Amino acid sequence: RGFVSGIITESDSIATEITLRLVDKGVLPVWTHRNSIKLGPPLTIPNDVIVESMNVIYDTIKEFSNEW
Repeated sequence: RGFVSGIITESDSIATEITLRLVDKGVLPVWTHRNSIKLGPPLTIPNDVIVESMNVIYDTIKEFSNEW
């Protein structure tokens, strides 16, 4: 049992770069080696941690898209 969601990117290299940046920032997605980033937080995660994590994910994707 659990919660899983994903982010689909245009290529596996984009997904890899975003995944590595997220890990550097303390968010631990599942590296799929494809054009997707899988997110699987525990069911017991507090709401404030979800919000914080989503902000990190949003900021990381925004940073990357500004560079790309």
